[in-house]
Order: sequence, then structure tokens, then C-alpha cells
Amino acid sequence: MQRSQAIQPLQPVDVQTILCQFTVKIIQADIQRYVKKLDALFLCGGGVHNVFLIQQIKQAFPSIPVKTIQALGVPVYYVEAAIFALLAHYRTQHITGNIPSVTGAKQAVILGGCYLSA
Repeated sequence: MQRSQAIQPLQPVDVQTILCQFTVKIIQADIQRYVKKLDALFLCGGGVHNVFLIQQIKQAFPSIPVKTIQALGVPVYYVEAAIFALLAHYRTQHITGNIPSVTGAKQAVILGGCYLSA
């Protein structure tokens, strides 16, 4: 009877590589699903500093220019803050903030809540 070998845990570098590659596959799949024509790909957030991730994205889209939104005059960290500000505006104006055809939600709803503390 042969003794089974223990599965070796992944090294942190391997985990990070897998996560980067998974991220690229998700980006590819969503672009194929939702985008009819892609002239350029603009990236934002902290991931723009991940050299390996950017390299993988560029390899996945060899004929498409890949840039950060800084090329459009928008600092790379502003997008998240702008989206939260937009969602807050939608909430205070009673505007629905989700898109059921994209999120899979059953209906459009007003997101978030407003609370007062004493």
C-alpha cells in the first residue's frame, strides 16, 4: 500500500499569481460579455501599481491600448470616491442605484440608508 503524499500549501507568490490571473480572466470575460467595441482599456485604483497584473492585462488585450485613467486627467484613486459620492446622491434623491440586468437583482432599488445618531 502506497502512502499518500500530503498536499503542500501554496507559497504566497503562487497565491498572488493565481489571483492576478483570475482577475484578468474575469476582466476578459466581462468585456466579451458586455462590450461590443473596445478602443482602449483604462484602469484605476491600487491595482495600477501592480506591474505583474498590468503586464497580464496587456497580454490579454494585445491590440488594445491599456492605460490608467490618469491619461484622461483623472487621478487613479478618485474613481471609488466618485462612485460613492454618486451613490450617496442617488440615495438622497431617491434614485435607484442598481441595474438588475447587470447585477441579477430582481428589481431596481434605492441603495444605502440615511441614519441619525444622537
